[in-house]
Amino acid sequence: MRQFVVRPIAALVGRLDVTGRANLPASGGYVVACNHVGWVDPLWLGFAVGDDRVHYMAKRELFSPAPLGVLMRQCHVFPVDRQRPGPDTIKTALRLLGAGQIVLVFPGGTRTAEAASFKRGAATIAAMAGVPIVPAQYSGPATIKPAHLLKRPPVRIVFGAPILPDQVLGVGDNTRARVQAVTDRLEQSVAALSGVYDDQRIG
Repeated sequence: MRQFVVRPIAALVGRLDVTGRANLPASGGYVVACNHVGWVDPLWLGFAVGDDRVHYMAKRELFSPAPLGVLMRQCHVFPVDRQRPGPDTIKTALRLLGAGQIVLVFPGGTRTAEAASFKRGAATIAAMAGVPIVPAQYSGPATIKPAHLLKRPPVRIVFGAPILPDQVLGVGDNTRARVQAVTDRLEQSVAALSGVYDDQRIG
C-alpha cells in the first residue's frame, strides 16, 4: 500500500517496533508471508517494509462496489477468489515479482488470533517466480479503534531469514512435494518468530 497513505494512519493509531528488517532483500522481487489477525495488519506490514513496491492479495468481495475496487487497485491491492483461486491471481503475482515488486501473502488465509494451517499459495508463487519468501510475524491490534488515537498501542513485527524455495532439500524433482516442503518450512519459520523481539526498532 502506498506509503503516503500508510504512514499518517499508522503514526496516529499505534507505535510500531520492527525487528529483522535486515532480512528484507535489498533489491529484486520477493514474497512476504505473515500471520493474519485482522484487517489492519496489512497497513502495518506495508509501513514496516517501508517500500512502495509492496502489493497485496485481498479477497475479491472487498472490490465491490466498483469505486472501492478502483481505490483498492490504486493502493496496490489485487483480488483473489479464496474459494476458487484461479490462474489469473498467480499470473498477476508472477508478473509483479518478475518486475521486481514485493507481494504480501497471508498463507493462513483467514483472519484469526489462533495459528492457522498454511495453504500452498505463497510457496507456489515464490517457487514459480524463483524468488525468496520472507517470513513475518505480526503482533498487535486486529482493528483500529477510536481509543487507539489516545493510547497508540504497541505493534510489533518481526521479519525472519528469507527462505529460498530452490534450496529446500529432500524432495527431489517432485514439484508438488517441494512446494509442500517450502510451505512446511515457512509455517515453522513464522511460528518461530512469535515472541522474538529485540531493540532494533523504527517508528
